[in-house]
Amino acid sequence: MLNPLKLFRFNTASPSMELEHEPIDQLPSPDIVRNPQQIIRLLQDMSSPSERIHALALFEGSRSAIGIWDMQLQVDRHQCDFEVIPQRGQLIGKHLTVIANWHEYRMAFSSPIVSQYNQHHFAFDIPSEVIQLSGRNFYRVHPAHKTLATLLNANIQLKGELHDLSEGGIGIKLDALQLAQLSANASNKLIIEITGQRIGITHFSICNIQTPHQERLSRVGLVFDEMAAAEQFKLRRLLLQLQTRH
Repeated sequence: MLNPLKLFRFNTASPSMELEHEPIDQLPSPDIVRNPQQIIRLLQDMSSPSERIHALALFEGSRSAIGIWDMQLQVDRHQCDFEVIPQRGQLIGKHLTVIANWHEYRMAFSSPIVSQYNQHHFAFDIPSEVIQLSGRNFYRVHPAHKTLATLLNANIQLKGELHDLSEGGIGIKLDALQLAQLSANASNKLIIEITGQRIGITHFSICNIQTPHQERLSRVGLVFDEMAAAEQFKLRRLLLQLQTRH
């Protein structure tokens, strides 16, 4: 089976290209997601009609990647349907490697083909692990279940759904009014409350705002520019709890 880590030099703006390998030691450290609920949630997001995913597929035995589109997650059948340009031969049982640009990071996984409806319509088994690579220096946790996070200081108290959390920052879903309030208070001290635990941030900044097409909420990324050692310890403990929570 092909190692997805060796494929991250794909330029997904191109529909087809030859493989380019990059030494593993030159790549940022990846996040490897193995929790089944987290994997399903990631695939659901990637399959959403409102998302614009640039993805490539590499069939086992091929040297060229091709574009993949119209991914449809079928949780009840434990598979994901997709379409590609017509392929020759019987491909059931062969592994498919998928690499996708999704917001600020890349994702990759390998999984066997379990259904072949015709020459361009296939389905792969839901993978047992997904590799995420963002070039960031911090390990990030994506909660397996819907988790609320509250951002508060002397001027604001904003509650939204937690998207991801790391020692270096947080991703949270906010509406337009909440985002405006947060922007007006950027660089101030901030307290983050998740599952009843509070983490104090001495200084933060907004680094990224993503608003999927036709959606009301934006995914807002905050960087923890400065925090006390005691608060950092509490954050690490919270990350461990979120990672092991089912």
